[in-house]
Amino acid sequence: MKNINPRNLLLSLSIIMLSGCISTPVKELKPSEYIHKMPESKYLNMKTPKGLNALETGLWAYRHQYYDKAVSLLTPYKNKNNSEVEHAFGFMYHTGRGLPQNHAKAVEYYKKAIKINNHPPALNNLSMLYANGQGVSRDVDKSLELLTASAKGGYVDAQFRLGKVYYMGQRVSEDYGKAYYWLQQAYYNGSGRAAYTLGFMNESGDGVEKNDKKALSWYKKSAKLGNENGVDAVSRLQYLMDVKSGKIEKRPSIIIR
Repeated sequence: MKNINPRNLLLSLSIIMLSGCISTPVKELKPSEYIHKMPESKYLNMKTPKGLNALETGLWAYRHQYYDKAVSLLTPYKNKNNSEVEHAFGFMYHTGRGLPQNHAKAVEYYKKAIKINNHPPALNNLSMLYANGQGVSRDVDKSLELLTASAKGGYVDAQFRLGKVYYMGQRVSEDYGKAYYWLQQAYYNGSGRAAYTLGFMNESGDGVEKNDKKALSWYKKSAKLGNENGVDAVSRLQYLMDVKSGKIEKRPSIIIR
């Protein structure tokens, strides 16, 4: 078997990730959770906090993925200068959750949210639609412009995506300095994926001096934030460092005949 370049492996694993993940109202949903349609009985049993008005209840329902209920409660508040409501409808049209999937309408509502207050999640999601040519003509320059605006607005998903774009040189020239900066910003906002990628950059020597100790530190930060890749990387790199230092002997390879 040919040796696999670790960086090429990371590139292969990151292709889907680089195209972005739609900004969801619940942080870092797994794909299986993201596409799951909640049964109608769940909506009937929805228990909201006390003291919320209709608008607040609708936004609560949206953020907790009671999308059908969110549609009925938030519809009277469309076009009322509320960026959260406009973004919610953009998201639901974008993903087909609570409403029939309609990318053109998603673009319309994201633009409304952005016009009100430059809404960072809407900027992030709209950048994806431009990148994929969904609901609009494909425009990678516009996509990058929107993604950068979202990242500058402090949106963690956009900061991570932008860091990976610069790291892998997709849509822009490869720029490790900018990649490192945006990945750090994403980590400061709680992204375990960003910490893992920073660890990989230090381990590989991409844009920074190769440093296993710093890489291990970043991997540990990633693991602490619940990133499974970070957990695996801590064990792997710690073992390699211990072998290199002579603390332990290298485990024999298993040969299958």
